[in-house]
Amino acid sequence: MSLIRCIATAIVIAATSCQAAYAASEVRNDIEIIEVQGDRLAISAAAPSYFSVTLNRDDLVNRNILDTGRMFDAIPNMVSKRGFTPSNNEFGGRGLAQVINGPPACAIVVNGVPLAESKLITSRLFDVESVTFAAGPSGDIAPNALCGVISINTTRPGDNLSGRARVQLGENGHRIVEASVSGPIGADLSLGLSGYYDHSDGQLENTFLNTGADFNDGSFGARVTGVYRPSEAVTIDVIGWYAAFDVGAAYDSVVINNDPNEFLASTANRLGNSEGEDYGATIKIAADIREFFTFTSISNFTGADEENIQDLDYAHLAALPNGAFGADGPDAGRGSAGRFRYSGISQVFQDFRISRLRTGARQFGVDFGGSFFRTRYDFPAELFLDNPAVPSDMLFAGVVDPNDLIFNQALGFQTFIYALYARAEYQPFDRLTLQASLRLEEMESEQTDRGLNRALSETFSSLPWRFAANYNLGRINLFTSCGSASRAGGFNSSGLEPYGQETLTSCEAGFNSSLMDGRITLRAVGFCGRVTDYQVFALVEASQFITNIPRARICGSEGRLDYALSNHFQLYIDYGLLESSIVRAPSRPDLIGNATPNTVNHTINFGGSMNLPLGQGVELVSAFNARRIGKRIWDLENQYNQSGKTFVDARFGLKLKKLSVSIVIENLNGARAHDNFTGPPGIGREYSLGNPDGPQLFWIELGVEL
Repeated sequence: MSLIRCIATAIVIAATSCQAAYAASEVRNDIEIIEVQGDRLAISAAAPSYFSVTLNRDDLVNRNILDTGRMFDAIPNMVSKRGFTPSNNEFGGRGLAQVINGPPACAIVVNGVPLAESKLITSRLFDVESVTFAAGPSGDIAPNALCGVISINTTRPGDNLSGRARVQLGENGHRIVEASVSGPIGADLSLGLSGYYDHSDGQLENTFLNTGADFNDGSFGARVTGVYRPSEAVTIDVIGWYAAFDVGAAYDSVVINNDPNEFLASTANRLGNSEGEDYGATIKIAADIREFFTFTSISNFTGADEENIQDLDYAHLAALPNGAFGADGPDAGRGSAGRFRYSGISQVFQDFRISRLRTGARQFGVDFGGSFFRTRYDFPAELFLDNPAVPSDMLFAGVVDPNDLIFNQALGFQTFIYALYARAEYQPFDRLTLQASLRLEEMESEQTDRGLNRALSETFSSLPWRFAANYNLGRINLFTSCGSASRAGGFNSSGLEPYGQETLTSCEAGFNSSLMDGRITLRAVGFCGRVTDYQVFALVEASQFITNIPRARICGSEGRLDYALSNHFQLYIDYGLLESSIVRAPSRPDLIGNATPNTVNHTINFGGSMNLPLGQGVELVSAFNARRIGKRIWDLENQYNQSGKTFVDARFGLKLKKLSVSIVIENLNGARAHDNFTGPPGIGREYSLGNPDGPQLFWIELGVEL
């Protein structure tokens, strides 16, 4: 560890230690408790009938959450899996894992728009106002919402001029610049503009080429937001964005002894490289019709493109002369590479909704509407003998000798989703609130194989539902709910059987509470559910496909405590406990009793923040967060398991009115882990491949606010 890093670490630890001593000096009594409804029916003041976690702007900064992977890791029982390219990151939770080239297990909603494909999220998070997670099957809200709904809301311009900027400068060429400004333009219009630039030489070293493997060669993005109020009854929000990236990808490490707990450096004779962009626009219109009706329309187009060049063989390693996919015969040891393109990924979304509210002793609300999705993308893929003399930029341009081509695939995917939904809420008396919702959804899926001139199509229908009750005891709200959600089936590569629709039915019970004059908020939930036709991704001797396990059981618990010890010091801790098991698999009886793959058995987040006035407008600010990710099970056979890992992040600095400077350390304790791991049966060789997580990183952060 360098001298400057040692000094910074000592400062952060000292500041963190003094937080608890100062905490009791001043008690805070003015905290306002705000319950977040997320994207559920928000037509009454009743507390939510589900477990929820909300991260505001300060939380995201204090916990160094810059991408969707870190965002998922900050939520109990959630887990992210970094893919070989930015558009292949996978997200799951509560024992449900995302399958590659399939939708996530949790619905991701951005500014009110559900994303049918997680491939549409390729850029980093920026100018985010809040992230809210509402747990439990939520098929009544959006497709694929088996483990819950994550709602990401970017900053909405208001009536006052505001702005902020943040600069990070750190090790290994780490440079990030973020800026935003918003305010009124006349009496009826507000505008906001935000953007970012991101660069890094890479934290992970490619030991064969002696260069950074996970480099970021200058990614950037911008967003424009407008809010127009033509009358008191009508509001129109317009959001447009564009982002581009050029990053290192597919930086696997070869694990000869097949131990998921052995962390090795990335190695390849050709750097993995992904280039791409994402873009889109959203228009939201809300109009009050008469006194008790609201009409809402949300229209969205989201698009993305990505191309990836990667080494596939590791034939340069002495222990692996023919690598993973190396050729036999006269080409033995030459190795192979691949080019993959996700071209024209796009989503068109339209939602219409009418809401009605009655007030009085018998409050009743109803929300009904319909939505439409259309998603499509092309997936050309090539595998070819590698010629190191041909640089990657030429490969991006399509320069491949036809004689070197081993495999060529050109698939096209298109889906149409139609949905009608209705939700109702009723209070028979003041303390009791009842909720019910129903969604009729139909998905038409199409796959075209241009190489074989073959087209497949299938229609999947589902009827997700949810019933809930909330009983308000004053400081404590008790709730219970039961619901269902589905994830549609689809098609595998040519010649393989399609996979079926997955359905979760689950019940849960819990409480939300506010204690000690609002200084403590406590919430917890227990749940248990049954999954029919559990979807699982399988990789057998480099052949990828998705299959179904007839039945699995998933049970667990989640909880969170927020404690404001004083005006200047806050603590939080949350946990997630999970027990999953396969209970029915006629074709694979050896799997009975195994845990579901790509899941963890527990998660813990613990941290706090402090802002201590020093006088003359100067504040001492610091924050820390510890993430515990339990035993991670990578495969159906439960053969390759990664032991639990703990990651600690911390920051310490000074704030002078609107200016701030901080020292930030990510992964303070230097924990090492894999974000992805594939054993020998999947590779088709005698070794494993792991996708290594980032090591410790240190930077200085400067901030300013208007």
